[in-house]
Amino acid sequence: MAQIHPESLEAVEIVGKPGIPEPKVVSCNEVNETHEGQLIKVRNVHVESVDGKKNFTLKDSSGTAIVNTVGDDLDVGQDYEFIVGLIKYNYGKYTIFTRDDSEDVLWSTTKTYPVEASQGDKTGKVKIEVGTKIKLSSETEGASIYYLPGKDGTIDNPTPETGILYNDSNPITIDENTLAIKAIAVKDGLGNSPVRKYEYELGEFTYIHDIQGEGHESPLKDQKVSNVKGIVTAVSYKDRNQKGIYIQTPDNKVDDKVGTSEGIFVKTTDTKGYYIGDMVIVSGTVKELKNGIYDPDNYETMITDPTISVVSSNNDLPSATVLGKGGRAPITGHIDDDGNTKYEPESDALDFFESLEGMYVKVNDPVVVGVTEKYGEYAVLADNGEASSDSRTPYGGVKATATDHNPEIIHIDDVIIPITSGSKTYYDSSLAPKVGDKFSDSIVGVMSFGFGKYKILNTKSLPSLIDGGLKVKNTDIQPSYDKLTIASFNIENFHQGVEKDNPGKTNKNSSHYSNTVKDT
Repeated sequence: MAQIHPESLEAVEIVGKPGIPEPKVVSCNEVNETHEGQLIKVRNVHVESVDGKKNFTLKDSSGTAIVNTVGDDLDVGQDYEFIVGLIKYNYGKYTIFTRDDSEDVLWSTTKTYPVEASQGDKTGKVKIEVGTKIKLSSETEGASIYYLPGKDGTIDNPTPETGILYNDSNPITIDENTLAIKAIAVKDGLGNSPVRKYEYELGEFTYIHDIQGEGHESPLKDQKVSNVKGIVTAVSYKDRNQKGIYIQTPDNKVDDKVGTSEGIFVKTTDTKGYYIGDMVIVSGTVKELKNGIYDPDNYETMITDPTISVVSSNNDLPSATVLGKGGRAPITGHIDDDGNTKYEPESDALDFFESLEGMYVKVNDPVVVGVTEKYGEYAVLADNGEASSDSRTPYGGVKATATDHNPEIIHIDDVIIPITSGSKTYYDSSLAPKVGDKFSDSIVGVMSFGFGKYKILNTKSLPSLIDGGLKVKNTDIQPSYDKLTIASFNIENFHQGVEKDNPGKTNKNSSHYSNTVKDT
C-alpha cells in the first residue's frame, strides 16, 4: 500500500479543517486497488461467512468483498443496509476496515438490532465459571428482549409469547442447567431481530496471580497453563521486542496478597483483532524471558505460544493501581538489601515493582527528573516528588548518594503509544521535557520490565507539559591567567562520522563549549 512517512510532525502543515469527506459508494467488486486508501460505502450486502481472524465475506449483486470490523462483529447469514470503511491491502487481499465508529455499520432501519450477551460468542461455545451473570442488550433503544435458557442449544427459539421477558436488574446466572441462551429483541414499528444463540461450557480457570506467584520467578515456569482469564489492558504491536497483549484479572477475582501481580504479558506476533476492554481466555506456556539486552538477572514473566479466545468486548478495565499517595507508595530507601534472596515487596524497591509486573497502573502529578531522548523514555516522580523532597536538586532533579539510588524514580517508555519516530528523535516538539517540568495530568499504562529496569508503557497519549522554568545557565566563572579552571563536558560519542549520524551536532557542541562553558 502506498504510504507517506513524514520525517516529523513538524513536516505536516494543517491548512484547514473541512471535515471528513463523504464516503464513495462502491460495489463489492470495486473493493480493489482503484479505491485503495479511500473512505467507501458498500450498500445492501449479505454476510456470507467469517474466518478465524474475523474477516467477514460480504456479497452483493456484483460479487464479494472482505471486511474487518472494529467493535461488534457482524452476523453471518444476515443482510446489512450499508458498511463504511477504508480500503487497505492486507495479507494479499484488498479489505474494508471499519473505523472505531458505531455509525460505520448499519444493520437496518426497519428491523430491531439483535441481542448481545455480556459474555459469550454467537459463533461457538465459550468456557465460563458457575455463577457468572450474563446481561443481555440490544442497540435498538427501547427494545424488549425475550429469552429461553437451557442445557444446550437445542432449546426452542423464543417469541414474545413463549420467551421470558429479560430484566436488566436480574441477569441470567450460568449453572449446570443453564448452559445455553436463545434471545430475540422486539420493538413496536420494527421487525423482530433474528434469534441469537449463546452457548457455554463450565470450566476451571487459572488466575494470573497464581502464575505470577510471590517472587521474581513464576512457580509455573515452563509449564503449560489453560483457561487464563483476563481483561486486555494494552495491545503492543509496534515494538519488535514486545509484541503481544497485556491482560489483568477482573477486580472481583483478585487475591489478597500484595506480592502477587494480577497482570501478565501474553507474547504473540499476531495482535490483530484484540482490543482494550476485551475479556479473553488464554492458554499457553509460562516463560521467564529476557526483554532487551541489559537483563542478566531479571526476566519478565509472560505467556508464550498462546491460543486466545475473546469472550466479550467493551468491558470496564480493572482498577489502575496508583503509585504514590492514595495507592501503593514506591520504596524510597533502597533497591535491594538482601541480594535478591528474599521477596519483600513492601520494603525492597526491586520486589515492589516486581509485584506490579504486567499490571495497569497510574501516576498522579508526575514531575520530570530525567529524559532519555533517543529512546523516548522519561524518568518521573509521583505526586510532584513529595516523597523525595529531601533529595531534590536546586534544578528540580533528584540526586543519588552512596546509600540512596532513588528507587522511587518511575520510568515511562513509549513502546505502545510512541512519541519518537523510527529515527529515534523527537517529532512532537510539545513533548521535549526538561528536568523540573510537570505533566498536566496523570500517566496511565502497564508495568513492564526490559533493558535493565521496570518501566510503565503508557497506554494513552502523554499529557501536555507544564514548563518548570529551567534554562541553560552560562558559567559565571571569569577566566584569570593566574588560576586554573577545570571543567568537564560530555560531547556524547563525538567521532569522525558524527555529522552523518547526527547532522549539526558539531556546531551544537562547539556553541555549548564556547558560550556555556566559556572557552576563553
